[in-house]
Amino acid sequence: MRLRFLKPLRIVSPRPLFCLFVALLLLGGCIQAAPLSAEEVSPDVPAAGAAPDIPVPGGGEAAAVQSPDVVPPETGAVTVIIDGPKEARWTFDGKEFDSGSAVENVPTGKYVVSFADVPEWTKPADAEVTVAKDGTAALDGKYVRHVGSVSVTIDGPKEAKWTFDGKAFDSGSAVENVPTGKYVVSFTDVPEWTKPADAEVTVAKDGTATLDGKYVRHVGSVSVKIDGPKEAKWTFDGKEFDSGSVVENVPTGKYVVSFTDVPEWTRPADAEVTVAKDGTASLDGKYVRHVGAVSVKIDGPKEAKWTFDGKEFDSGSVIENVPTGKYLVSFADVPEWTKPADAEVTVAKDGTATLDGKYVRHVGSVTVTIDGPKEAKWTFDGKEFDSGSVIENVPTGKYVVSFADVPEWTKPADAEVAVAKDGTATLDGRYVRHVGAVAVKIEGPEDARWIFDGRGGFESGHVITSVPTGTYTVSFYDLPEWTKPADVSVSVTRDGTASVSETYIRHVGAVSVTIDGPKEAKWTFDGKAFDSGSAVENVPTGKYLVSFADVPEWTKPADAEVTVAKDGTASLDGKYVRHVGAVAVKIEGPEDARWIFDGRGGFESGHVITSVPTGTYTVSFYDLPEWTKPADVSVSVTRDGTASVSETYIRHVGAVSVTIDGPKEAKWTFDGKEFDSGSVIENVPTGKYGVSFADVPEWTKPADAEVTVAKDGTATLDGKYVRHVGSVSVKIDGPKEAKWTFDGNAFDSGSVIENVPTGKYVVSFTDVPEWTRPADAEVTVAKDGMASMDKKYVRHVGSVSVKIDGPEGAKWSLDGKGSYESGHVQKNIPTGKYTVSFTEAPDWDSPSDVSVTVTKDGMASMDKKYVRHVGAVSVKFDGPKEAKWSLGGKESYESGYMLKNVPTGKYTVSFSDVPDWTRPADAAVTVAKGGTASAAGAYVKHTGSVTVTIEGPKEARWALDGKGAYTAGQTAGGIEVGNPVLSFSEVPGWTKPENQRVTVRNGAVSRTSGTYVRHTGSVKVEITGTKDGRWSLDGKGNYPGGWTAGSIVVGTYRIIFSDVSGRIKPEPKTITVSRGATTTVSAAYTQNTGSITVTIDGPKEARWSIDGRGSYESGQTVAEILVGNRVISFSYVKGWRSPADRSVTVQRGGTVSASGVYTAR
Repeated sequence: MRLRFLKPLRIVSPRPLFCLFVALLLLGGCIQAAPLSAEEVSPDVPAAGAAPDIPVPGGGEAAAVQSPDVVPPETGAVTVIIDGPKEARWTFDGKEFDSGSAVENVPTGKYVVSFADVPEWTKPADAEVTVAKDGTAALDGKYVRHVGSVSVTIDGPKEAKWTFDGKAFDSGSAVENVPTGKYVVSFTDVPEWTKPADAEVTVAKDGTATLDGKYVRHVGSVSVKIDGPKEAKWTFDGKEFDSGSVVENVPTGKYVVSFTDVPEWTRPADAEVTVAKDGTASLDGKYVRHVGAVSVKIDGPKEAKWTFDGKEFDSGSVIENVPTGKYLVSFADVPEWTKPADAEVTVAKDGTATLDGKYVRHVGSVTVTIDGPKEAKWTFDGKEFDSGSVIENVPTGKYVVSFADVPEWTKPADAEVAVAKDGTATLDGRYVRHVGAVAVKIEGPEDARWIFDGRGGFESGHVITSVPTGTYTVSFYDLPEWTKPADVSVSVTRDGTASVSETYIRHVGAVSVTIDGPKEAKWTFDGKAFDSGSAVENVPTGKYLVSFADVPEWTKPADAEVTVAKDGTASLDGKYVRHVGAVAVKIEGPEDARWIFDGRGGFESGHVITSVPTGTYTVSFYDLPEWTKPADVSVSVTRDGTASVSETYIRHVGAVSVTIDGPKEAKWTFDGKEFDSGSVIENVPTGKYGVSFADVPEWTKPADAEVTVAKDGTATLDGKYVRHVGSVSVKIDGPKEAKWTFDGNAFDSGSVIENVPTGKYVVSFTDVPEWTRPADAEVTVAKDGMASMDKKYVRHVGSVSVKIDGPEGAKWSLDGKGSYESGHVQKNIPTGKYTVSFTEAPDWDSPSDVSVTVTKDGMASMDKKYVRHVGAVSVKFDGPKEAKWSLGGKESYESGYMLKNVPTGKYTVSFSDVPDWTRPADAAVTVAKGGTASAAGAYVKHTGSVTVTIEGPKEARWALDGKGAYTAGQTAGGIEVGNPVLSFSEVPGWTKPENQRVTVRNGAVSRTSGTYVRHTGSVKVEITGTKDGRWSLDGKGNYPGGWTAGSIVVGTYRIIFSDVSGRIKPEPKTITVSRGATTTVSAAYTQNTGSITVTIDGPKEARWSIDGRGSYESGQTVAEILVGNRVISFSYVKGWRSPADRSVTVQRGGTVSASGVYTAR
């Protein structure tokens, strides 16, 4: 009888089936299962997951009572190994099993094994296994992880990187094959930048999780104050700014601030500023005004002066530190002179503006009429003129007119003429015939002169003309070192020339030099060489230089000056000095070593012989016992040099050699040094020495010995070491067949080995089945001692190790014994099967029990995972968009985000710092299993204050972002941090400052300033009627006519004019200066003078003057005389009595007349 089951059965034992079939037989024995369709169950292949046809046993206990139709079922086992996540399970017969689990007693047949779904993994396909009798159907199933990729784009510096799973990547890089799930992307720190907050990305299957991260540059500000002209600006990053301006949002780092060029100023040097995060780099720059100097030279009278900036200076004076620019130089009035016109000078940087001013003397003219030959000429001021010539522009005053010599004529005597201003002085001159001449030639020195009739000092060849006929004496100057000619008498005849020729005679002496020195020495005089004692005759008197010839090996005398006197001999002694040097000898050898120089002396090493005449010498050395002396040495002594010699005595030596019978490391010691056996020590000074031997562990060394070293011989010695010995014994705790091994031989427990050389040895033990033999051991055999040890064999065992992924308090036990932490290794466990179980833990689900098999020296290991109870956290807050919250200081999230899968427990919710905001206080939340913990918070905006200093009108006001109307110096509070725009109000007559941004910081006062610029115009005044007129504005300034005064503040002014001698100044004028315009005004000075005319009754040369000035002829009219009382005076004329002074009153525009009468004396 056979039964078919619709549902699969898991057969654990044949006994339950046997009982079932017995019961069915008792009910009637006729029960037969209805036949199944082929679709339900195939007669040969069971349906998926169903048990095959099972032969049903027919009794109770096995082999008790059995029906002829029932046979025992055939069974096997199924086991599946999973390559995949720890939580993966395989399903068989509706139940799930861990990887490696074995299902026993499975009826033979075919079955389908399926696999459980695991999030983020693709499970293996269902597979069919065939269970054979007493066999194990094994199957491998591999889960494939869901993967995607991650890519992050960075807006920031090139060196910025993003970090994923502990590795750093460049912007735009993609990380492939990333298992699906949530990950945190962080960013690397970059100096001078604020990195993006860590962000969570979710990797989906076959998708790419993208993220943008933006770095924010650290910024500060730069502010520069300028001490200098208003137009000065400072340059930063290619842009120009006014003094006090603040450049905001400057990336941190070092920058160079430069300054604009301003005409007439030296700008400050470029300077480096360091901008720190949120700080202001401040700098002060000072312009230095260009200055120069002004100097004026006057060609004119001593009392003439020049005026600069209202002060008077003498000719040639220099005014220092004058700011560069254009200036007006004027000159003081001087009687009888016309002063130079005012002139403009330009002062350049570090330069001197120079000016020459020339006064012009009041002038008249001179003319002379000659009665005489045509070639006759008259001389005035060193120049000759023909008869009737007129010399113009002659300064007023008295002059001498002379006449040129004319052969055969006597010229007129010199005459004085008086030149008056604008007048002509006239003179008549008459030549007289019959004259002669005298000419003298001198042979002699250039400064020889001759005297004619007691006067003059004429050069050789000079001719005196127009000499009245007669007898005269020609004499000559006395001259040093010369004998002058005797006086000569000459006769001058009409139209003749008396000639004389005479000679000066030179004084002479001699020179003689005596030389103390070598025979070949000579002295040189006037380019010629002479022997010692020679005399040079007929040498002209005077001073001469005597030098000496070079002689080898001698220093010649210095050049010397000799003075030759008339008829005397100048004598001189010259001494040559011989060249010398030194000799120094150093000896290396015994202390009593000595050296000999040129056969004399016995000098110690290092001795120096000085003052040795230059040449070649021999140095030799003393003979000394036991030493070989150095060979003789030839030395050359040079001028002022030291000939150095260094030589060595050589000691008599032999050798020492020792042979050792003993260990390789044995050494012998000689003179404090160790040597190997057989070594030979060479170059040992002759004598007796001690030889000793080094200690060698485990050996007895030879006794010390003495050796004698002879010259060129070898002292030999033999030394023998003796070895130390002991014994070895080992006892074994273990099986009888166990043995110990020593030096390749095996011994029973307790055996003793004798005469073992001292030292360290290794004892090992033989292998015995099912036992672990003792480890090899080292024994040390000591001299005459016994090295013994006890060792124990150990039975075979294995180990178990379990790693737990779960709470800290989780423990595991083996067969219900022990309580071990994760990773603990339980050793020395006898081989066999054991059950591993796990402790319960609050808030966690513990793993199921697991069976393990312990093998010899094996490690049965496994990993098991507790499953954590989790909940969620949700946080909402009121604040800026960039604000984030974090849980436990980890990843950050936006407001309203719900963080899931948070392990149960207590946490702190914190909030990110946001520039210019105060973040909410941290909040505590408790996460419960399956619940959501909530928290809330609010950010508070930072504020600060701003105060602005205004340089300008009182009514000026300032505003921030167009709001407010604050006065200068007022502080506006409650301003949100940031960079609002500062603007200024319009004020009539002023140009307001440019808008600027200010940085408002939390709780701080930001200070800045603005300068209004006054509207200005220009004024130009044209003056007629005089060149000397000056004008000013409200009494300020001193400008010439035609001058344009700039930078005048708009408004109303009075133009005031200066006083000018002889002129009536214009009345003051009121003007209005407009912005950017030039106001032009014209004004005229009017004349305030009259004229004087005087008639003289008297000689033609009589002249008259006004207030003691001038020299005018009779009837001459003098104009441009200042109105008022004036005194007329008259010149002196020889033979005439001058008229008395006259007082006249000059009226404006009128001519006053006067007269004077000379009377003869």
